[in-house]
Amino acid sequence: MSGARANWRSWQSSSPVSAPFSGWSKAKSALDTASGVPGWWLHDLRRTLATGLQRLGVRLEVTEAVLNHLSGSRAGVVGIYQRHDWAEEKRAALDAWSLRTFLPRRKAG
Repeated sequence: MSGARANWRSWQSSSPVSAPFSGWSKAKSALDTASGVPGWWLHDLRRTLATGLQRLGVRLEVTEAVLNHLSGSRAGVVGIYQRHDWAEEKRAALDAWSLRTFLPRRKAG
């Protein structure tokens, strides 16, 4: 396993998540200050993820499941009768996204 991926896995396994995160506004404000990049919204991260997963070829149903989004593909009859949780597919999609996002890219040429 590469260094970046090993570090990500280490963080995942050491993160004691016992309750949903709260305090988004304070965290966002601190991130704006620390990064020097203001003027963006947390929803921009969802949009970036959705776009990136589609670019990687992830099925729309999986992208929507990752975002916990309900739209045309999961509304109506499908939303009532389809009970698959997409857990394996979501894991694969997020693994692909993390590799694309966190690993260094080789320069072409």
